[in-house]
Amino acid sequence: MKLDRSPASIKIDKQISSDLYFIKDDVYQSIIKTNAFKRLEGITFLGAIGLTEKVGKKKDISRAEHSINVASLANKISKARNYDQELTKHLCVAGLLHDIGHFPLSHSVEGYLSKKLSVDHHALGNLIIDGEFNHLNDLHKILKHNFDISFIKSLLDKEVGKDLGGDIFSSQFNIDTIDGIYQSGLFVGHKLFNKDDLINEVFIKNCNDINYEILDKFWDSKNFIYNQFIHSSFGLFVDTIGELFFKKNKCHLDMNDLLSVEKSWNKKFFFMKLLKNLDCSSLLSNYEGRNFYLPKEVNDNDERFYKKRKYIIKKDETCLFNRYVYLKNTEKFNNFSDKIPTENLCLF
Repeated sequence: MKLDRSPASIKIDKQISSDLYFIKDDVYQSIIKTNAFKRLEGITFLGAIGLTEKVGKKKDISRAEHSINVASLANKISKARNYDQELTKHLCVAGLLHDIGHFPLSHSVEGYLSKKLSVDHHALGNLIIDGEFNHLNDLHKILKHNFDISFIKSLLDKEVGKDLGGDIFSSQFNIDTIDGIYQSGLFVGHKLFNKDDLINEVFIKNCNDINYEILDKFWDSKNFIYNQFIHSSFGLFVDTIGELFFKKNKCHLDMNDLLSVEKSWNKKFFFMKLLKNLDCSSLLSNYEGRNFYLPKEVNDNDERFYKKRKYIIKKDETCLFNRYVYLKNTEKFNNFSDKIPTENLCLF
């Protein structure tokens, strides 16, 4: 099926709703029922920290739920911009498939495993979309007969312009990040912002009439989630558990493990049981990590780096690109000794 690539006219529509009615369409149902998409139901959105014990807080969602939420935002924006049916469907499917290649534990162990196996979740997603794995190629068959696969991959690679809706995946306020920060906020017990209000300001309204208070609130929320939750001492600790396990045990790991789900990892890798027994409830109540016992640190040449992200608002700027600044800083940490067995990871 060929996609009409002529730009659609953008027209302001009434305030968009949060309904997921669109997903009942047969073509979307056929995608979410594939083996490739159902695999995402077995992968937590937040990764290792999403598996930790919580008291009275929202459980982590799956990558499948997040993907449906992202597709929902794509649908709302497409309808409000009066995109034609074909373009709308391609944008929604791109939303459904943007995380199709994620490993179990999402980003928690991807940094190490992607280097070990020379593939990250973006590359793995492209292979799944192209039907390279027999047990997951039901997705490719559906895409081949109903969609322009090259256009969907271009959307996911952020190579499509605003005239065809590419900005919803590539802008500073892309729909993937919007839902990601929103869901992270719910996980720690806070509704940090209104998604509908935000996408209405960013993608629907006239750019000369923007409510910066709504955008500032999101940017502040993003800074909070990364620096006080994901990159908290507790967050870094639980991410490190998996990496230490794979480094120490040198266990046989192949592409099938990356295409697996966390339930299978529970049976194969014992560190998964440790995550289930960690209590992050105090982190979620005060946004500060608890004090845990870590393996003794050593000085060597193989130094460890963690990215520190800062999201800054320059309130005297009206241009969105200049107003919302993303800075990457790296802080050096001593690497944990591989001589220390991961069985010794324990808590006080």
